[in-house]
Amino acid sequence: MSRLSFSNLPLRTAVLFLFLVVATWSSSSRIHAQAKDLGWSGYTSSDELNSTLAEIVQQNADRARLRQIGTSGEGRPLWMVEIGRRDRRNPDERPALLVVAGVDGTHLPGTEACLSLIKNALTRNDPAQEEESGSPDFSTLLSKNTLYVIPRINPDVTEHLFRWPLSDRKTNTRPVDNDRDGTTDEDGPEDLNGDGVITSMRKRDPAGSEMAHEKDPRLHKKSSQTKGEVSTYKIYPEGIDNDGDGEINEDGPGGVELNRNFPFQYDLHDPATGPHQISEPESRALADFFLSHRNIAAVLVYGPEDNLVAGTKSTRGSGGPSSGGPRAGTRAGRGEAARSGFGGRQPVTSIAADDLPYFTYMAEKYQEITKATGKSVPSPAGSFLNWVYYHYGIPGLGASIWSGPPKKTEEPDEVKEGDSPDPKEPEARPGRQEGERGDREFGGRGRGRRGGRGAPPMPPSAGGDSPDEDQQWLAYSTDRLLGEGFVDWSPYDHPTLGEVEIGGFVPFLRLNPPADDITPLLDSQVRFVWTLMGLLPNVSVEKTDVVEKGSGLFEVNVTVRNNGYLPTALRHGLATRQMRPIQVELLLGEQKLLAGDAKRRIDRLEGSGKTSDHSWLIQGKKGSSVLIKVTSRKGGSSRVEVRL
Repeated sequence: MSRLSFSNLPLRTAVLFLFLVVATWSSSSRIHAQAKDLGWSGYTSSDELNSTLAEIVQQNADRARLRQIGTSGEGRPLWMVEIGRRDRRNPDERPALLVVAGVDGTHLPGTEACLSLIKNALTRNDPAQEEESGSPDFSTLLSKNTLYVIPRINPDVTEHLFRWPLSDRKTNTRPVDNDRDGTTDEDGPEDLNGDGVITSMRKRDPAGSEMAHEKDPRLHKKSSQTKGEVSTYKIYPEGIDNDGDGEINEDGPGGVELNRNFPFQYDLHDPATGPHQISEPESRALADFFLSHRNIAAVLVYGPEDNLVAGTKSTRGSGGPSSGGPRAGTRAGRGEAARSGFGGRQPVTSIAADDLPYFTYMAEKYQEITKATGKSVPSPAGSFLNWVYYHYGIPGLGASIWSGPPKKTEEPDEVKEGDSPDPKEPEARPGRQEGERGDREFGGRGRGRRGGRGAPPMPPSAGGDSPDEDQQWLAYSTDRLLGEGFVDWSPYDHPTLGEVEIGGFVPFLRLNPPADDITPLLDSQVRFVWTLMGLLPNVSVEKTDVVEKGSGLFEVNVTVRNNGYLPTALRHGLATRQMRPIQVELLLGEQKLLAGDAKRRIDRLEGSGKTSDHSWLIQGKKGSSVLIKVTSRKGGSSRVEVRL
């Protein structure tokens, strides 16, 4: 990490920097008092998580095991809790559900959901199940399936939320040269007004791109020249220009966003994604655990991304992994091949049509159980959730738990004759989560966490993509948080910008509500997880039949059934060639096989009771026995002794 040289700073800036360090240190007690007001005190810190997990697992050693699967960049343990009844069957050979929280370390509710799930599984004998005919009970779930829970995979970033001043940082502490100037982490944010949070600065400047909202001057909206609107403000993140390059906070401390560090759609050229795929110890630990436990049949990720609250409609044809682009051999395909250099074959970026009904059903169950409403929030490029589906064919589900306060409905503004939407202005992008950045200078709305290559970050506290949404969040701050979610604008004499105002939304207001608001939602999350476990594939030898043919000949017939809802392999899983087929094996002993293969395979067995029939002709002694063994990587195993 580079050192900041005061000789390279203007004298006024250097003095201000030293003053801020002393002021921040001396006001720590007041700042920590503000943490309680913001609601963070109700969430679990890393130290509390460590002690809680150790205690509850120790008290339930017959059904739980606590394993450290890795260590974070700052030396914190990465825990996994394995839950399942211990008998002759290895828990790692049973159909398993993996629940992960904190891949996006700024999302706090996920850890609370995981802790609630662990406590429920280990302290209750009969937790509430979805009321549905044929739903498996709790005892059956833990005897046939395994539950893996990783309650916080990104603790370093999470701990940053418990340190003050609070900023919108989503990255770890790996030094990164965001502005490509040869030094790292030399221009981070400062708490100029000493209020304990990093918000925004606004300066009156007609060259800016923002104007005050007509309904509330505390908020901003992008001005439209085609509508005759005049810009009045330029928006900056709160801080100073430490490196004297004319930009503010463009190269803060850290780092890498863990949920953009996985291989699917990994962006090689964005500094926030890491130097290479799975470069971070946390992403490596999660990837290693996932790849070494091929019995994982479904993954649930708690974080900002959410494909359950509103489901997904993104599909492609079922023709295979290359069906996302023009077909090779056609004129369009040849043209595309010439442009892309890849023969016209494009990576799959949408759910296979044959797999969509499963995602839809699970989303419907989630909505039915949790009563959650809201908008789908897509996963970022390089996310863990997309990686498990698009590279391995495992259903990946995302839940944010809390989608914000109830929306207040207002009468739409009167539309005057002749008014029409401006075709040159893009529509607001829905579902933006607090902490995303723009790619225009000092506050533009675009994609990605950081703008361009080393462009300064957009201050998230300046407002959202929709002015109407900003009004709703401002009302939420006033009504629910007693104003603590928004810092009123106040004048400040900036060392380089002159007269500015500091204020705006508090970081992560839209992601983490007060902990008291999460508690009532956790029971329904637990019920959904139990329901989801009951949907996992589960194969068994359902029926056997022996027909004596005479002269020591016997026809042996068996039926293999998938008693779960999910198939043993999604359609995309077959396309990725990552799904091992079901193996049906006949163990003869001293008997002789006359017809049929002793080992057979079933590439895919649909769920909801679908079956596959198998027959053999055997020569043997009446009263002797043979063994039928069925093994499925995702659906477990079953064996039956058949007497001739």
